[in-house]
Amino acid sequence: MPALTKCERLFYPVLVVFLLALSLQGVLSLPGGGTSLALLNDRNMAIIQNFTHLSGVTGFTVELWAMSRAAVQEVQLFGWATAANVELVTFDFYADFAAMTAYGNRIILPIPILPLETWHHYAFVVQSSGVEAFLDGVSLGFVAHRLPVFPATATFLLGRYVSSLGDDAGNALTVDPTLSFRGYLDEVRIWKVALNQSRVKSNLHSRVPEESPDLLVQWHFDDETDSADGRIA
Repeated sequence: MPALTKCERLFYPVLVVFLLALSLQGVLSLPGGGTSLALLNDRNMAIIQNFTHLSGVTGFTVELWAMSRAAVQEVQLFGWATAANVELVTFDFYADFAAMTAYGNRIILPIPILPLETWHHYAFVVQSSGVEAFLDGVSLGFVAHRLPVFPATATFLLGRYVSSLGDDAGNALTVDPTLSFRGYLDEVRIWKVALNQSRVKSNLHSRVPEESPDLLVQWHFDDETDSADGRIA
């Protein structure tokens, strides 16, 4: 094998560093700064009560950044339910599935798509014709499955599977720890339209302005008012 020239010895290390940085850009480019929402034990909850933003909307998008801290067989990333837990809808990761699928009111993705200790961007585009999911801007597939129309008011759940929402009689909200996400969430956004892949990619590495068209809500979790006791107003 011929010896490297002086130019080649200088060029190859630079090339290796460039390729490494390029391969890691989806992990290292979490937009914004500040803190993230920590969901590391059963006491930490992230629920949005009386959520009415999506009432009657047939096409919408939920996008967020997530970093898992625990190896699990099954976990809920987000979902929503009515006060009586009627038509609980969940977006889950499950070890027994090899591809994105729909099961009842659950959209399920393979658990390897939720790797440990690295930040990744997820987007879920819900339409009347079905649901498409994206990981770091790359489509994971589309399932032709119609979810129930978003109710007039609901409880939106982030990283927590709630087996009971509680009631006026004093019954407490109950979290199922076996299905709850362990890790961090950040930059959660909900849009009132079905974003296409181009718009999903454009949102990957930057914060979007609060006045962006079609943006319903977003949470940065940069201060305690975002997540005080885990219940987001």
